[in-house]
This record gives sequence, C-alpha cells and structure tokens, in this order.
Amino acid sequence: MAKKKITIMELAARLGLSKSSVSKALHGSKEVSPATRKRVKEMADELGYQASAIARAIRSGRASSVGLVLRTDGEHSHKPFLSAFIDGISQRLGKDAYTLTLATANNEADMLKIHADLIATKAVDAFVVPRTMCHDSRADLLKEQGVPFVLYGRTTDCDDYAWYDINQEGYFESLVNKLVELGHSNIAYLGGDDTYFYESLRRDGFMRGIQAAGITDYVCVDHVVDITEGKHEALQLLKGGNPPTAFVCALDRVGIGVIQAAAQLQILAGKHISVAGYDGIPEGEFCQPSLSTCEVDNFKSGFQIADMVLRQIGGEKVSSLQVLGEAKTQWRGSTGPALFQSAALADLINQLN
Repeated sequence: MAKKKITIMELAARLGLSKSSVSKALHGSKEVSPATRKRVKEMADELGYQASAIARAIRSGRASSVGLVLRTDGEHSHKPFLSAFIDGISQRLGKDAYTLTLATANNEADMLKIHADLIATKAVDAFVVPRTMCHDSRADLLKEQGVPFVLYGRTTDCDDYAWYDINQEGYFESLVNKLVELGHSNIAYLGGDDTYFYESLRRDGFMRGIQAAGITDYVCVDHVVDITEGKHEALQLLKGGNPPTAFVCALDRVGIGVIQAAAQLQILAGKHISVAGYDGIPEGEFCQPSLSTCEVDNFKSGFQIADMVLRQIGGEKVSSLQVLGEAKTQWRGSTGPALFQSAALADLINQLN
C-alpha cells in the first residue's frame, strides 16, 4: 500500500508551529530562526514531506517542469539513445523537484507546434532540444520567446545557445587514424542525413584524418541512413574495380548493412574488410561479427544536460553552458589489419562470386 502523503498542516501540527512558520522555515526565510529552520527541515525529511507541485508553481510562477519533444517518424526517430537519456534527465530534475514533460511529434512542423503550445500554456519552464539540425527552428523559436533551453548537439551558429555535444570530429578522425595504422589505404565514408548538424561534424572528422594521413584513395557517399541503404552502397563499392578495404559509417545501422553486404559477397568483415560505426546501438554488438563503434554514456549526457537546464533557469549565462564530451571507441570483431589491398580484394571478390 502506498504511504499516505503528509500535508504541511500535519507537519505543522507535529512541530507545534503555525502553517505559516513551517512554510517560511522550509523556504529558508530569515523571519524564522536558524534553529527552527533546522528543526522543521529535519522533521520534514523524517516524515517524507514534499511540497505540493501545484502550490509551488503558483507561488513561484513556474511549472517546475522541463519539456522534451521527440520525433517518432522513420529515420528521424530518436529511439537508439532514449531510455538511458531520459533516465539521466529525470533523475537530475528530480533532485530539484522538477519533472520531465515528454511529448512526441510526427514531423518537423508538428514538433515546432508542440514547442509553441507548451510555451503558450506555460506547461514547462525550459526545454531540452535533441538531434539538432544545421539551422534549427526550435532554437529560433525558444530564443525568440525567451525560454531557456539546452541543445543536445550544436547548430551552424550556436554561440548564443547552451549546448552539450560529443566530440564527433575527434572520434571520426581517430577511426581513420586507427585504420591507417592497421594498413588500410582505401577507405570509404558512408555519411548520414545532412539535415542534422552531426553529419557535418562526422564528415569533417573523417576528412581531417584522411588529409592528415595523406590518403588519396577514398570515397564519400551521402545520405545513407539505414541497414538496407548501407548494404546497397557497400555492395556497389565492393563490386567495383577499386573496392575500399575499410568503411567508416556515420551510423551503426549503416555499418550493420556493410557487414551484411560483405557476407553476401562471401567475404568477412574484420578479415577481408574493416567496418566501424557510431551510436553504440545494441544490434551492433550482436551482429556477426560485432560492429566496432563508440560508447556514449547517454545517462550521463541526459543528467548533465538537465543540470545545465536548471542552472540556466537559475540565471547562469549560456556562454558558461557549452560542454564538449568525449566518446569512447569500442574496437570489436568488424575491424582488423588490412590483409588485402584493393586490387587483391577485387580479385578475391570476383573469384568468390
């Protein structure tokens, strides 16, 4: 049976104080002595007293809630990182007696409308804005309305925004560095949806690694966003006269498609070619061979973003709320030394098929 919630009247009766004195003590008013404030706080903790969210909202003029609007349509879905991310946000907000208001949208226009509706009804005090686009209309709206928000990602021009992002340029550059170290000299990049700003970061990191290594044999393919497209593009490249021996994929699900393409051609990722992705989705760990990828602590990301939201609500300047985190590479079975250069790989594929 759920424990009965204690009211402020009951707390006051237990303490032998007036409701007004207890309320003032709980809010740290100097009209109440330090000793009384301490006694009220200790009794409130002992009895599990929690202030009414409605009363707190009326008193403060705030909803004590943060909004998160997610897209659920097709390739734009936020699903891969959701559970741990939401858990991290919720746990941090809960420490300050805030809640998370979650809504879903089917497209960009719907997503923008939901943000506007939540602002108009004063249902939330701030927003977390995930999966940022190069030019993000959500950020424009929130800035125009003076509503605090933190981006999970960046935009083309985000100097005036609070944001938390992962160092994706550095991660993709490190992938190329490792592949070159393993002897690969013909490397393909299968990029994601360039609507999203992350794609420019990932491609820039790849190109930085290619140029630093002096690689001239490389190819970039744009807008490859799922397993089917990854398999199709990899088949086209591998069946060509100059097949890449390594594939760097902007998305794990594309990397899984590359592994499937290799299997269809009777070659093996990790032996005949190398494949690496980004996202750390569970499917990558359990495909054969398992996909090399990155580990991003989505709980930590959500927790830190929520903390930044609360600090912004408290008046902290956005210039101090811009954080670049790191991704940890997980090298798995899909990546290995270059046992074949492109010409030899082409001969092998021709012989087997």
